[in-house]
Amino acid sequence: MEMLNGRGLNVMIGFSPVKIDEENDSPQGEFTDNSSSPKNRRRTLIVHAKHGSGEIQELKFNTVILAIGKKPCTNMLQLDKAGVCTQLLT
Repeated sequence: MEMLNGRGLNVMIGFSPVKIDEENDSPQGEFTDNSSSPKNRRRTLIVHAKHGSGEIQELKFNTVILAIGKKPCTNMLQLDKAGVCTQLLT
């Protein structure tokens, strides 16, 4: 995760998005290149996210990637007995 943060990505754990709104960065809907395509407009996403404490925060991003289930719950499967390695190899 440090590598991602070091590349300018803001990785946030323990937040659950409640709502995502879109806001233009400029009143004129400024374009990022010479194209007039709406997909090239600079936009800001306002994420209303609930933290573990129950508090809802408004966070602003230009891109949002949502990951669910990052930590597998496989302990009860006893994969080690089947010869499956479940530890990170370094």
